[in-house]
Amino acid sequence: MGNVLKKLAGRCWVKKVFLVALMLSFASTAGADSIDNKALVKLLESKGVITKDEAVAVEKDTKPKVDISGEIRIRPEMKSNYDFNDSKDDNKFYVGQRVRLNVKAKPGDNIDAVLTIQDSRRWAEKSQAAYSTTATNSSSTLPTASPSNASSGTEAEALDLFQAYIQVSNVNDLGVDVKIGRQALEYGDQRLVGSSGWADTGRAFDAFKMSYRVSEASKVDMFWAKLSVATNTATGNTAAQLDADLYGLYSTWNFPLIEKSSLDVYYLVWGDATGGLSRNISTYGARIAGKPGAIDFTAEAAFQAGKWSKTVDQVANAWAVTAGYTMKEAWNTRIGAEVDFGSGDDASDTTKHKTFVFPFHGNNHAYYGYMDLFSWGNMNDTRLQLTTKPMDSKTTVDISYHIFTLDSAKDGWYYAAGTGTANLAAAGAKSKTDAGSELDLTLTYPYSPALKVIGGYSIFTPGDAVRERNSGIGDSASWGYLTALLSF
Repeated sequence: MGNVLKKLAGRCWVKKVFLVALMLSFASTAGADSIDNKALVKLLESKGVITKDEAVAVEKDTKPKVDISGEIRIRPEMKSNYDFNDSKDDNKFYVGQRVRLNVKAKPGDNIDAVLTIQDSRRWAEKSQAAYSTTATNSSSTLPTASPSNASSGTEAEALDLFQAYIQVSNVNDLGVDVKIGRQALEYGDQRLVGSSGWADTGRAFDAFKMSYRVSEASKVDMFWAKLSVATNTATGNTAAQLDADLYGLYSTWNFPLIEKSSLDVYYLVWGDATGGLSRNISTYGARIAGKPGAIDFTAEAAFQAGKWSKTVDQVANAWAVTAGYTMKEAWNTRIGAEVDFGSGDDASDTTKHKTFVFPFHGNNHAYYGYMDLFSWGNMNDTRLQLTTKPMDSKTTVDISYHIFTLDSAKDGWYYAAGTGTANLAAAGAKSKTDAGSELDLTLTYPYSPALKVIGGYSIFTPGDAVRERNSGIGDSASWGYLTALLSF
């Protein structure tokens, strides 16, 4: 009924008075709950309040709206010498393809239903495994990052639900939004929690989220995500004490001391009892970001405490700082710098695990080198970046140069997904921390508003730490790709 009133609000005052009286009389006889848009429009038309054409227009405008959009992304990639040994022929070439179809329905005021169907596969293969973080880390296994979107390689599993949720906005005018169902979670720079847009499968969470809008620029989110459910094989029932869960409180506030800036404060809890683990890690931190004039910057620090296992405490930290300056009059050129640090374990205390670990990140690819050789743990990364549009063209050129070192020579080497790699894993006493350097070149060309073409090429030059961990061998590695992204 409210929708119809809004559409008729512009009519003359005489008809408005009659309209209200008619509404009241109809509600008193039929019951307010029984008044739907269609019946109301027909009644108003029969009483001459609106014309037939107006009735058709109002009924059309008050129907639940459904928006359909999607994307097709095709990305061939070439990886060369990722074992840093030229004598082995282990080059790889594959074509990844992701198709997403988004359906958004609005069945009522402040109510949205969102469904994203995703098909992810590599050409000539049935499906593509999820971008998970299951791997060895300090002799303990990390969980799969996504509670869903996993694939064992079957044709059926290539097609999956990426998102399926219901959202109710401004519940009872309290400024509270509620979202429940499978959903992407993205916070801050997505260094800790994100949707992994680079990965073909992406990352989504089966979660409940509640948001409170403090002001137009400030809000507080609380969420709970179920990561996995264990089954009691004796009874067939789920065993809650063996589940894995992620809880979070993430707040964003306007930061009035600096122009166009914000302050994030967060507290995240990762509990994992699967496979006999007794992991319960709290991650708390803050992030400030701003863009005053031509300058942009971010600074983030995170700390971890809790239990890595029954007998081992988690004591770790990480931080990142970025800064840039954009010269719009000079081909919109931005010069930037970034410094990242994630603590490693020096093996000095067997009762403490000091490697910074958080396997639910969404954007490691964007920060720690495009070749995905590092994550935000046991690492130092110094980055210089230049982004420009030569001759004020549509093409964007991005050049980045990274210098990597390990925080601890005695800890593992963890790739972008947070996983260890067998040939670079720490084994015995190691002393070298010079990991190497990486040069990334990326070109982005918007062929049309709907079609974007992106190409990139990267070279990694190994340092002494690679040779020490790789039987004295440290040959360079390279990677290239070409993406066609169609949005509709």
